Amino acid sequence: MSKTILLSNLGNRNIRVKNKEYKDDFIPNKKFREETETLLNNYENEKDNIELNILPSILDEYKGKNVTLYLFCTNQTEPNNKQDTLFEAQIIAKKIEENYSDIEVYIEELKEINPTNEEELISVYTMFTKRYLQNECQIVYYDSGGTPQQKNSIRSVLEFYIAPERLNQYYGANENGNTVLRKLERSASEELKLKRQVRNLMNTYHYSSSLVLAEDMNLSKPLIQLNRMAILLWNNLQNDFKNKYEIHRLNKGVKSHPKIDDFKIAYPNEKFDLYYEYKSFLLLNKFHAQNEINNYSGAVLTLQQIIETYTLGRLSELVSIDLANSKRYHIDSETVLDEIMKEFSTEIKNEYGKTVKSLSLPIQLIYLGIHPDLTEEEKSLIDEFKKVISTFKSPILNNQRLDVLRNAIAHRGKGVTENVIDKYYKDLVEKLDTYLEYDSSNNIYDIINEMAADFL
Repeated sequence: MSKTILLSNLGNRNIRVKNKEYKDDFIPNKKFREETETLLNNYENEKDNIELNILPSILDEYKGKNVTLYLFCTNQTEPNNKQDTLFEAQIIAKKIEENYSDIEVYIEELKEINPTNEEELISVYTMFTKRYLQNECQIVYYDSGGTPQQKNSIRSVLEFYIAPERLNQYYGANENGNTVLRKLERSASEELKLKRQVRNLMNTYHYSSSLVLAEDMNLSKPLIQLNRMAILLWNNLQNDFKNKYEIHRLNKGVKSHPKIDDFKIAYPNEKFDLYYEYKSFLLLNKFHAQNEINNYSGAVLTLQQIIETYTLGRLSELVSIDLANSKRYHIDSETVLDEIMKEFSTEIKNEYGKTVKSLSLPIQLIYLGIHPDLTEEEKSLIDEFKKVISTFKSPILNNQRLDVLRNAIAHRGKGVTENVIDKYYKDLVEKLDTYLEYDSSNNIYDIINEMAADFL
C-alpha cells in the first residue's frame, strides 16, 4: 500500500474539554494557550474529559491506510501567543496515539511565525513541501483549523508544487451536529485567480499551459475548443485544424460569438486561393504575436518559416512536382533542380556564384526572381527575401541575416535578445504585411483570445 501523508492546520476548535464549564466545551480563545498547557501537564487526569473535534472524520477515513499525519501548530512570543496551538497539538498527538495507533503523528511548529502573515506562512509551507512531499506519496490536506491566511497559504503551496493526481483536499462540514467529510472546492476568489491565469497565459500565447489549467478547472467547452484550435494553428498544423474544426462543426457557443466572422480568417478562403499563401498568412499572424511580447527568437524562426513556406509554395506552381506537399522531398527536389537548371542554368549560376549542388533556399529565390511568370509585386517580395539571406548582397551585416540568426537559434541554442526585427527586417515585414493584407487589429490569435475571454 502506498504511503499517504495527511496535513492539517490546528485552530482553537480541534478539541473539546468537558466538565470545565467552557461554553460548548470549547476553551476560550483569550486563554487557549494557558489552558491547553495546563491540560497537557495534567494529561493523565484530564484525558477522559478531552475529545477530538473536527479531526475524527478524516482520521476515521484513513485509519489503517498507512498514513503519516503532520499537525501544524503556532508558537509565538508574548503578547501575541494567547491563542497558540502548540500544547493543543501535543494533546491531540496523545489522543491519536490512544485511538488511532496505526497513524504516525508529527508536529510541525510554526515558531515565531505570524499566522496572519501569508508571506511568512508561504515560505514555511514551501520549505516543508520541498523537504517532505517531493516523493510519489499521496497528499491529503484537511481543512480542520487555523487562520484564513494559514488555509490560503498551505493550499496555494500544495496546488503549486503537487501534481493534481497526487493531491486530495477535504474539509469537515457540520451536519446536524456531526462533522462530515466533504471534498474541498475552490472558493470564488480562487476560481477568479485561476481564470485570470488562464486569460494571461492565452494573452501571451502560452496555449498548451492555458489548456492544462482550463481542463483541470473544467472550464467551458467553447473556451477549451478555442484553446485547442489555437494550439493547432500555433504549431503550424493547419491541415489538422481545418479538418477537425470545420466551421459548421464548431461548438454552438463559438459559432454564435459576435467575432465568429473575424475568426474565419483562420480558414482557407477566397482571399488566399493558394494554400501556401494561406499558410504564410497564418505564420505572419504568429510572427506578429511573438514580436508583440518581445519573443525575438521565436519571431526570427517564424519569419524564416514564412520565407521558406512562401518560396517553396510559389516554386511548386511553376515546376512539374508539388514540392510543398511532396512525401519524398529529397528525390523530388533533385528532379526539380534538374528541370530548372535546364531552363535557367546560366542565370542561376551567374547570380549564385558557386557550384549548384541542391535546391537550396537561395537557388529557389534566384529561380523565382528571374521567372517571367511572376508579377512585379511578387518579384519585389522575392527581392526583400534575398536581402535577409546571407548568400546575397545586402546592407544588413552578415551575422544579422535572418538565416544566420535562425541557424544560431536552432543549432547552437543562441537566442535573440534584442529587437532585430525593427532594426534589420522592418522593410521585409512591411512588404509581407502589404502583400498578405495583414491587419494588426485582427490578428487571429488576438481574436481567439478575445473570444475565449468571453467564456471565462
